[in-house]
Amino acid sequence: MPLDPNVAAALAAASTATLTTVLLKKGLRNTWLRGARPLQPGQPRQVGPAFTLRFVPAREDLATPESWASPISTRAAIEAMPEGCVAVVDAHGVTDAGIFGDILCARMRKRGVAAPGPVHPTIDPA
Repeated sequence: MPLDPNVAAALAAASTATLTTVLLKKGLRNTWLRGARPLQPGQPRQVGPAFTLRFVPAREDLATPESWASPISTRAAIEAMPEGCVAVVDAHGVTDAGIFGDILCARMRKRGVAAPGPVHPTIDPA
């Protein structure tokens, strides 16, 4: 279901404290993302329905080009992301390694994902 533009504008203007209070009043007490921060200072807030992913460490014997075509692969997940969604990823606390490369981020941007991450300007996402 697409996010109403008026709702998106209201959410973008609300503070984190306000959103947390609303969720608490609705009975949702365990809602946070630890360590969330913009990739670059001064970026605008991103608002949209969450498309959630969980990454597990790749096994050398299973991470093959054939496995990338699996219906549970990262590439398949990107193709399933609806326009306007925000990619929210659990990488088991790993914050010093990339989970999406430039090509995958470019593909998300081409598909209209609201918050896919940075894109290298010379990559054609088609």
